[in-house]
Amino acid sequence: MALLFMEGFDTGDADLVGKWNRKPIAPDAGPSTLYGRNDQGIRFTSNATPRRGEHAFASSTEDVMICGAAIRPATLTGSPTNASHGFFVIGEDGVHTSDDEHCSVAMGLNGVLIAFGPTNNVLATSATGVMSVDTWSYVEAKFTVHDTTGSIVVNVNGTQVINVTGEDTRNGGSGYANMYRFGSYHLTQYSMDDLYLSDDTGSSPHNTFFGDVKVSKLLPNGNGNYSNLTGSDADQTDNYLQADENPPNESDWNGSATAADEDTYALEATTEGTGTVLGIQVTNFASKDSSGTISGRNMIRTNSTDYFGSDEVMSESWSTIQTIWAINPNDSLAWELADLDALEAGFEVRA
Repeated sequence: MALLFMEGFDTGDADLVGKWNRKPIAPDAGPSTLYGRNDQGIRFTSNATPRRGEHAFASSTEDVMICGAAIRPATLTGSPTNASHGFFVIGEDGVHTSDDEHCSVAMGLNGVLIAFGPTNNVLATSATGVMSVDTWSYVEAKFTVHDTTGSIVVNVNGTQVINVTGEDTRNGGSGYANMYRFGSYHLTQYSMDDLYLSDDTGSSPHNTFFGDVKVSKLLPNGNGNYSNLTGSDADQTDNYLQADENPPNESDWNGSATAADEDTYALEATTEGTGTVLGIQVTNFASKDSSGTISGRNMIRTNSTDYFGSDEVMSESWSTIQTIWAINPNDSLAWELADLDALEAGFEVRA
């Protein structure tokens, strides 16, 4: 599975259009460019009411999760006391609720990072000063969930600051690390941007720390190879104009009741001159308009060939469908910036 999820907080709405599938994000501020390192970000403050986002990978039975995000503290006065106070919190989907996670990493007084275990016990504390006020740092943590051989390794800007091994990091359940939560509760204020989640399966570079990354959005800006869906404007002309809003607009859409109908759209050009592309995530906002069962799936078109995500059963409520392609399926190699500039993304109706 390897690369699981990415988030640049650039969708422009407070709940991030359902991308957080277990608990929508309710940040204290943002998304906004005021709180972003690259484009938009979100901000959490020392609020008496918990502010959290939560994403789960229900089909995953892996016991490892790797998290990375850019973090900028606004203050360093919080004193976290349990695992739920972390900005990286690992649990098991369907087992853990808001305060009984496996383990976490939190930020405390004087710029320290703290690794918490399953009984809210402190497993390790970094040196002071690894985090600084009003300074972006890229923090990564690798969590291995186990009763006796669990581990937590934390890097800040590529330098290891915590290395816990041979500990109990499991809080019941089957020991799966398939739920990620973050937020704040009486904690240090901070902004977040450029998040990724992965596990340790697959091959390098997707099964270990990525290092400092940037998550960029590419919106539709032109018609692609297919325009089979009918738009809310009642035609099949320039369908990309019904799919280019940020945040998504439920009154503008393209749709069909016919299986195998599909749309693809050209995308904005990348703004990066150089760099390694670690993966792409296609996100569509979709629903059905009546009772009965109908499915759909994400699709991309690269090198004149179509590739598809998994079928997803549609709901009458708008929801987010996401598909990761960590490598280019056309040649099974890493994506290149030129690949992205020629890429089309879209959606296919299924039975």
